Amino acid sequence: EALYERARALVGAGGRMNVSLLQRRLRVGFHTARVLYDRLVDEGLVDASERGRDDDLDWVDDEFTEP
Repeated sequence: EALYERARALVGAGGRMNVSLLQRRLRVGFHTARVLYDRLVDEGLVDASERGRDDDLDWVDDEFTEP
């Protein structure tokens, strides 16, 4: 929960938000950042239109493919 509060604080700081930014600022892996990001979108704190390229990747095991 503390990690989510830190993510919310980043949103409050303004600017664009994406999974990559959460990874870098919070020093977490892709999956954790993605879960946090999806929660921010679901709660209306981040506009879903800001999802960008992060949504274009389908992760399967340790590899990814573009849809």
